[in-house]
Amino acid sequence: MKKTVFLLALAGTAGLSAAQEMGRVISSTPVVNQVGVPRQVCTTEAVPVQVAKSGAGAVIGGIAGGAMGNAVGGGSGRAAATILGCWAAPFLGDRIEGSGPTQMQTCRTAPRRLLRKPDDCLQRGLRIRWQAVLGANAK
Repeated sequence: MKKTVFLLALAGTAGLSAAQEMGRVISSTPVVNQVGVPRQVCTTEAVPVQVAKSGAGAVIGGIAGGAMGNAVGGGSGRAAATILGCWAAPFLGDRIEGSGPTQMQTCRTAPRRLLRKPDDCLQRGLRIRWQAVLGANAK
């Protein structure tokens, strides 16, 4: 009994799967969504750059400090004054030289942000209108 019911059910589903609907396409229109498409943006901008010091202020300060210490000191104090002048004056010479001028340098930056262009469309599918054809008119 169970075998007979199973075979009848199997035959019924096979008959339903073989049934087809025939039709004639009247129109098909694309269904689109307006979407933003990611865009990478690179920019060129001016960036301030600090110019490196030359070190000439420290060298000239050391020489001038040693000469002044040698001129000021007398006897055994002359050597100490010369060493103190050679040691302290480069710091003063470096401060007098100061930092170099700031220059503007043009740099191209990497993509930072994504802009969206709203007028791009993405096709989702097709809207199809059709008319059913029955019987022998299916061709």
